[in-house]
Amino acid sequence: QALRMCLSSIRHRKIVVQKGRGGGRRGGGGRQQQQHPMMDMRHLESMIGKAVHERKEVHRMACNIFDGLAEGIIQHAQLAVTGGSSSSGVGQEGDAACTAWQMECKLATQYIKCMTEVIPMLEIEQVVHSDPRVPAVRSLLDNLTQICEAMKAYPFGSTPSTLMGVSSIHQQEMTIQMDKLYRATLTCCMNSMKYQPQLFATQITAVLPSVVEPILTLDEAVLQSMPVKRLIVMTSFIQMVLQCALYDERRKDRLGSKNAVLSMLMGRKGGGSGNDESGDGSNPNN
Repeated sequence: QALRMCLSSIRHRKIVVQKGRGGGRRGGGGRQQQQHPMMDMRHLESMIGKAVHERKEVHRMACNIFDGLAEGIIQHAQLAVTGGSSSSGVGQEGDAACTAWQMECKLATQYIKCMTEVIPMLEIEQVVHSDPRVPAVRSLLDNLTQICEAMKAYPFGSTPSTLMGVSSIHQQEMTIQMDKLYRATLTCCMNSMKYQPQLFATQITAVLPSVVEPILTLDEAVLQSMPVKRLIVMTSFIQMVLQCALYDERRKDRLGSKNAVLSMLMGRKGGGSGNDESGDGSNPNN
């Protein structure tokens, strides 16, 4: 959590320009008017250039932890799903196994939240194929997609076999931990879509079902019991997909297949067109 706060501070770092003193001219009342240093365009240009260079350098150093975060996400998320622990010894059982599993869930969630702060600082150029970091980012997005698929059930499915005999593990606890991990993962996907839409385009048809299907298939009682935070993140993800200009089939420079997003929402196959009258006959205007 401390690392995430540091990354957030770096990403949202602002430059404060102190008010200048002296060097001004006197006004009509005899008082000397202070001239702000940013009023001089030569000073402003120099300050902007220095700030941009410093910002890129700080972001570059912050992104050095990308690989470590990606490895931690894979390790801890897998253990959270399977009920294992990276710190558990042989024969660890009972409440100790429960505590170790809960720690894995929290670590996986925090690793993903840290990655959510790092992704905007990657600053991968539009010509993504030439950036050497692209393969690592694609691998991360693949793993995030798999986590979303594994966590989409609400309430969470069955208890992992490694925790079946632990009396302190309840279905509610499983659901709470998995819900936190799911929301963190989906938020990370949203940041990926916002800052790296070209790279995330290939994940849309895989991630979207994990968001849309629960909303369409769960009964009213389960939806009402679902945490408000979860519903907000899910609907925000759908909204972002629909509003992303690069995913709009009407644009010549669109990404991915023809209107795959609307097709998914309407229950069609990903490659179909939202305006195609064949298939199940769904009308988006109905």
